[in-house]
Amino acid sequence: MLAWISLCLYACKKDATPPRLEPSLTVTQTDGTDFPDSVDLSADSNKVTFHIAAVADEWGYTISDNAYWMTVTDKSDSALTLTVSPEHTGETRNASITFWLRAYLSITRKVGINQAAGQKVVEVPQADMLDVVFHTDGTAEDVSPMHMMVKKESFDHPFTVAYNDQFQRNAVHFTPSGIGVSYLPDQGSFYRVDYGDSTRFKEMLAAGHSFEALVKFDNDYSTNAISGETKILSTQQSGGGSLLQSTSGGHNPKNAIAFCDYTNSTKVMDQGGAQHFIESYVQPNSSSWYDLVGVYDPAAGKSYIYVNGVQKGELSTAGYYSYPQSDEQWIGIGGDAGPGGRLEAPFGGEIAIARVYSKVLTAEDVKNLWDKLNGQ
Repeated sequence: MLAWISLCLYACKKDATPPRLEPSLTVTQTDGTDFPDSVDLSADSNKVTFHIAAVADEWGYTISDNAYWMTVTDKSDSALTLTVSPEHTGETRNASITFWLRAYLSITRKVGINQAAGQKVVEVPQADMLDVVFHTDGTAEDVSPMHMMVKKESFDHPFTVAYNDQFQRNAVHFTPSGIGVSYLPDQGSFYRVDYGDSTRFKEMLAAGHSFEALVKFDNDYSTNAISGETKILSTQQSGGGSLLQSTSGGHNPKNAIAFCDYTNSTKVMDQGGAQHFIESYVQPNSSSWYDLVGVYDPAAGKSYIYVNGVQKGELSTAGYYSYPQSDEQWIGIGGDAGPGGRLEAPFGGEIAIARVYSKVLTAEDVKNLWDKLNGQ
């Protein structure tokens, strides 16, 4: 009798259905407390760890599409860690992560991630062909990766170099004998950068480039028109290109800032082709600084002129780039590269930046350069 009862109890216990576990999902913090519906983070880099307990199923997660600034850096059976990158756009960021059970998709846990706005960091392009730094002794050097030789040519009317508090850099002040003059080989004071023997430099120019110069004019062209052009950063001699202030003749308005380049219809060559003036219609005064950017984009067949971060002119410049004549392939800073090593169209005023980029700068790039100069 006892044996039968024992056998019955064993059989009944063996056939009994085990208790059914109710599916559940909990998300907690490291200290064991429930994770809030949203978490507020600083603008600095952050790490957020979620501890997950799933009953009756496996768990997974989905991160919202706008969460490019969050990455999963660690995951185990019971935890997940997100790394949040620092915020540097000056705007708050909001995203979310949702945890779920694979077979019970109605069981979810969503957590919002809110990051405070950080200090805006302006990303600016780097001048990789020419980036001139002026020294107080009058010498200058190229700090770009090309490390081009910057020669000081000083004869009469020498320039001076002084620190500019506004832009926290040295600026060179040119005081030529006149506007629109053509010096003899032993006259004037300027810088020259020779590139005729650099195949790489020339190829980079032809493939598309941007000139930048931060300048302040001595003459107020808005009230005092002058017959004669001024060239600031220039390698223009029946080819090439330059940042310049146009002459009074044939331009509208007179003495407006412009960018110039040459192209031809056949192939890249020395000398010749069509001359293009991309005019800004901005007449500079003598009290303002101007960040001038000229862009040559052969892929688009266009060139552009920007003044203080804003596009002011555009022109079709289809074809192939045309270099200056072979013996005049140098860049003048403070004027234009002329025949026989002499300077033409000297600039009167200050230059704080003289740069050449192999990149075809975009409108955003140019705006960022100007914002950076203004401490934004």
